[in-house]
Amino acid sequence: MLSDLEIRDLATRLAVPLVFCSFKDNLSEETLEYNKGYIINMESTVDPESGKSNEGSHYTCFFVKRYPSGERQGIYMDSFGIAPPQEVVEFCPGIKMHHSTKDIQSICSDMCGWYCLAFLYWVSVYPGRTGHLFSDAEAFTDLFDDMNTSIDHKKNEFILKHFFRSDDPGKRVPIEV
Repeated sequence: MLSDLEIRDLATRLAVPLVFCSFKDNLSEETLEYNKGYIINMESTVDPESGKSNEGSHYTCFFVKRYPSGERQGIYMDSFGIAPPQEVVEFCPGIKMHHSTKDIQSICSDMCGWYCLAFLYWVSVYPGRTGHLFSDAEAFTDLFDDMNTSIDHKKNEFILKHFFRSDDPGKRVPIEV
């Protein structure tokens, strides 16, 4: 699994406008910025049972877009196809946080940070995006098989790997799949 520092570095290299990468309980200390990406670890900073610091478990992400008309739309992406946690809903008051229910990551995989980076790249930087947040998010998840109906998780990881390739060997991002 990627660390938050590796995620921040990769986001910079991909020109992804990332403003937050931390545990979900730290989100409440932030101020919502539009047209920026947020990656959250689904653990809290401290394990409530042991009182010890958590190392993290699973990354998810979201993006809230403000259109020139003033309309605001939010999209949450969990590579397991799960709805956003309460922390995200509370962080985005008055914004309906849409999400995909498609499970694109194998439960045996630790590629969640890579999926988040690829998703945020697709909806914010990718030159072929439409500019409509929901259409772009759907186009992203349509690239992958649903793990509820397919057992070929290597296919999804192969597709994911191509988000981090470059014709320039100096700009290639090493991703181990």
